[in-house]
Amino acid sequence: AKGNLGRALVKAFGDLGGDGALDLGSQLLSLGRSYLFANQFAPGIALCLAAAERAGVPSTKRLALRKAIEGLLSDGQAERALEVVGTLRSISAVPLIADIHAGAALVALERCEEAVALLEGLSGGIDEDGFEFQPSFWATTLAQAYVALGRSDEAADLCLGVLRDAGGLDAHLGLLVEAVEATGHSHRVIYDAIPS
Repeated sequence: AKGNLGRALVKAFGDLGGDGALDLGSQLLSLGRSYLFANQFAPGIALCLAAAERAGVPSTKRLALRKAIEGLLSDGQAERALEVVGTLRSISAVPLIADIHAGAALVALERCEEAVALLEGLSGGIDEDGFEFQPSFWATTLAQAYVALGRSDEAADLCLGVLRDAGGLDAHLGLLVEAVEATGHSHRVIYDAIPS
């Protein structure tokens, strides 16, 4: 992993030095993503926000804002992440990823009823940049909101359904175990949901 990070930083700094054919926004985004990958949130977020300001292409601006939001959420700055979500939403013809990020920020702010209302209203789709988002992308966030609201049975059903249908679940195993235990089911239901 250290070698991958080193290569990413060399590439990003090379791009900033004019060695690449990328515009300044893309160069800053490349460097910002490298910092975020290294859990260096402050410089990574700042660079992604700067990339969004300087991006010459709308898709680069949207990607830079997405990465800034992800960095803010990882750094525990959910309120600020919500502000950036507003900016992303304002420049997106298909606000699906903005809504997914808004749901995550609302859960982090313990505004779980709002998160549930937002996330339950989403359906999968493709955004204007060609990224495809399926319900499995926000299932973990919705399950966290359900658990926080004492709706563990819905959290368990959601997680087990995604595990069965998508073949995996991007969630901390503890979330799934907690939800299943709260319903009184055996851990066997988790095993049974894993595709063979």
